[in-house]
Amino acid sequence: MDAEYFIVGDVHEDVKALKNLFQKKGFSLEGDKLIPNPKPGKRFAILVGDFIDKGNNTEEIIRFIHLNKNLIKLVKGNHENFVYKVLKGELSTPHHADGLIQTYFASIRVLEKNEELKQLFFQLVENSVEFYRYVGVRNSSFYVTHAPCSNKYLGKLDSKSRKKQRNFSIDRDKDLQEQLNFLQTEAVANHPYHVFGHVASKHGIRLKNKLGIDTGAVYGNRLLSVSFGGGKINYTSVKGSSADSVELPALFDPQKPTVSLDDLSNA
Repeated sequence: MDAEYFIVGDVHEDVKALKNLFQKKGFSLEGDKLIPNPKPGKRFAILVGDFIDKGNNTEEIIRFIHLNKNLIKLVKGNHENFVYKVLKGELSTPHHADGLIQTYFASIRVLEKNEELKQLFFQLVENSVEFYRYVGVRNSSFYVTHAPCSNKYLGKLDSKSRKKQRNFSIDRDKDLQEQLNFLQTEAVANHPYHVFGHVASKHGIRLKNKLGIDTGAVYGNRLLSVSFGGGKINYTSVKGSSADSVELPALFDPQKPTVSLDDLSNA
């Protein structure tokens, strides 16, 4: 690769964990400014989306990403999409939705009170992509979407495909792994890899070329990243900074039983 990419799972405002991950990947920090270590080629992070909400650090995460936007590429998450549309007046929210907003989309109230920060957020969302595609050599090609989606939607820009790549709605009355069984059916042993977040799993998801990397940093678990090089999959993770801890399902891990997601967000 002329450029090296590492793909980062759902951050949800865990600025500390994201900074620690960058440092673990060889970057230095001058204040909040990322300094790549001098070496051949360029290194970039790709965030799978949902960098806002749930973590009570809306201003910090937006400023950090905006300051380092030359080193961070963004795939649009369902949180960014929803908050952007509400703030732009493209999507109305009912008055009784205050509880939902405070629980899952608290960034709306923060951004409503800070016009300058809101404009920075708008810039980030408007420069994000619905999916990211990289064509590499030696088994290093990949797609990144925010949510797990069927292959028939992958890498397409019609309205239905954009929505499917950005959001996967969980039916809480049904087994979560069963709802994701299409990933197992569609997984293949070669590349391109398909990397996604959105659905939190204790150890991430690995089904041949299907890689789920949301390991629930915001729930007191780890922030996970993946990169490809030399025909290998390379994982790097750091501990999330939240003091809270929520037991996550261990999806597609035969050694670990799945657990209920009733206490996790379906946002």
